[in-house]
Amino acid sequence: MEGWLMVVVFFVTILTIGIWDLLKDRKKNLLHIPGPTPLPFLGNALLFAKSHEFFISTCNKLVDIYGPVIRLHLGPRPNVVITSADAFEKILSSNQHITKGKDYRFIWPWLGTGLLTSTGAKWHSRRKMLTPAFHFRILEDFLDVMNKQSSILCDVLEPLSGGKVFDMFPLVTHCALDIICETTMGVSVNAQNDNDSEYVKAVYETSELAFTRMMSPWLHSDMVYHRTKAGIQWQKNLSILQGFTKQVIQERKCEKKTSSEDQCEDEDGIGRKKRMAFL
Repeated sequence: MEGWLMVVVFFVTILTIGIWDLLKDRKKNLLHIPGPTPLPFLGNALLFAKSHEFFISTCNKLVDIYGPVIRLHLGPRPNVVITSADAFEKILSSNQHITKGKDYRFIWPWLGTGLLTSTGAKWHSRRKMLTPAFHFRILEDFLDVMNKQSSILCDVLEPLSGGKVFDMFPLVTHCALDIICETTMGVSVNAQNDNDSEYVKAVYETSELAFTRMMSPWLHSDMVYHRTKAGIQWQKNLSILQGFTKQVIQERKCEKKTSSEDQCEDEDGIGRKKRMAFL
């Protein structure tokens, strides 16, 4: 009997601490912003404990209930969801509001801390470094790649255009992946025609694993996550992705080392300047 009493006292104590942590500082927890009532420690994470494809529809339902600006707790941390164009403009056009959320640390092992995930001086230096690469004259050089991959996408969509409903999102993302890899790295991964390749599967699995972890506060701890089935699969996928990237870098180093500086190496067979990889 005493054992059960100790268990009950323990859980009541934990629950009390969780509730006190939520209510002790209403401003810090953004409780003045409309939103669903958070649970101690879990917040509103259980609302998103489903397939990631339901994330947008779940947010839309919450917006219908609470308005265009809502508060969500993922674990003990509050988040604000904005839906108006004016609010997006203020964030996206700012050079000050560039610090990403803490959830971005989950993709650091995959993407590192470059332009997408960094902040402060590092972000500004990366932005300054990459901005010239997006000049329209440079982008024009990659129209051939974009047109080629778009044509393949049309060929993939044509047999599916018989009137039945189908999900075209994965098909479009395969096309985008082909374009991104060929333009930025100069390597074709052939995602549209071979979406079962090891690299393509690793990209999609890693994206899903990262999103699931962001939505699951019980998986935020590295010590816990790396011992789960998802964490083990994450490490396996990272090895595939990083191995591919290192191989591309090594091949580019070898090409640069062995290529000559004369015009013959810089032009194709009909005298046009060879297209360099985007980055």
